[in-house]
Amino acid sequence: MTDSNGAPLSDSVIFDPYQLVKAVDTPSGTLLMSFETEPRSWLMLVGPDGTFITRREAPFTSDVAAIGTRALLATTYPGPLRGYFADIGTTIQLSNPINLGQMAVNQMFPQVASSGSLLLAAWIEPSTSQLFAARIADGKHLDGRGIVIDSHVYTAAAPAVAALGNGFVVAYLEVSSGVAHLWIRRVFPDGTLDPARTLVSTTAQPYAPRLASDGNQALLVWTENTYKVRGTRITREGAIMDPAFLRISDGDPFGYHFQPDVGIDGEDYLVAWQAQLSQIHLSAVHVARSGVVLDPPAALPMSYLARVAGNAVAGTNGANVFVDRLGHPPIDLGLRSYGDIEAFGNGVVFVGGDPQGLWAAIIADDTVTNRFTIRLPAAASQPSLTATANGVAVSYVRPTGDEGYGGSLRAYVLPISEQRRRPASPAR
Repeated sequence: MTDSNGAPLSDSVIFDPYQLVKAVDTPSGTLLMSFETEPRSWLMLVGPDGTFITRREAPFTSDVAAIGTRALLATTYPGPLRGYFADIGTTIQLSNPINLGQMAVNQMFPQVASSGSLLLAAWIEPSTSQLFAARIADGKHLDGRGIVIDSHVYTAAAPAVAALGNGFVVAYLEVSSGVAHLWIRRVFPDGTLDPARTLVSTTAQPYAPRLASDGNQALLVWTENTYKVRGTRITREGAIMDPAFLRISDGDPFGYHFQPDVGIDGEDYLVAWQAQLSQIHLSAVHVARSGVVLDPPAALPMSYLARVAGNAVAGTNGANVFVDRLGHPPIDLGLRSYGDIEAFGNGVVFVGGDPQGLWAAIIADDTVTNRFTIRLPAAASQPSLTATANGVAVSYVRPTGDEGYGGSLRAYVLPISEQRRRPASPAR
């Protein structure tokens, strides 16, 4: 210990065999923080004259800072960032742990929907098995850490979200019983939730829900554990209209049907899915607002990952991305990462992951009218699109180093600009 001029006050041995990490000054003396090889720390207080005052054991601490007689201890062991207040007097009193970290360890499967002036993004955090949502208006995030929809979700399948009635509806898989069940829950414009969620399917292990809505009625589709595509309409008040389910894919002669998607094509819904028997292809069928399946399924020249917007179905053969407007020749977008499709002007836009951020292609009148790259700080993945009054909004996951660790959700609105009206060119 020294005085303010560096003159020695004490050479007493007060740390043995501990490793000194940091010292901070307080009105009561100098607080010294050390730790042993075990996951714990020690706090020791030394008076202004160099005399030892007190010490106490503390949780393992990464850093400490002091203002007046209160110090803040910060730690990430053994989990998320948290802290403890230490009040320094003749003794050292520790508070209960407090949550310091607001950034999730990892965020996955973001989905986004628009009600006009308001966006709702929903995502899953696998580390806690929680489903969150957040409202976005005028480019501003309105819900801080996010709105917790459920805390026992299946973490390997994305939720689905759509504008409906006076708010939004979120569909997801919940696993608190040990097996997955399909639920929906409404989120209102003020950020409040339905008091209770609604059970859609009591069948164990449904998979991959998807939604399409015109604001007054929605169609929810999913894969039952029989490998058939089922659906139900949902009223604007969130009521299930088809408790016995619509048998959407039963007319498909291929034996196994899964990973469906749904969009709105004029007055009807369009549902597409992956069908498999000895071969794999995508199939599509129209469903009336009344719930009637209108026509036999049509086979499409793609194999995997159906995504629907209007009368367009996007898919992949495992390498190239294709867009098929029913009754028109399929359009090959090339060897690119897969993503999502949405209505855009008088055509559609497809957005996928790219090493520089996201890539996009606009298609109108069976022609690719433009390709462009949305440059981001890091490569993006899992893009999800929704139509907005000014174009589209895309949510995605990208690695972050400036706001924590793991993947984080970003909602990005694509503007209408001259770039999107210029002739198509190779992606930059």
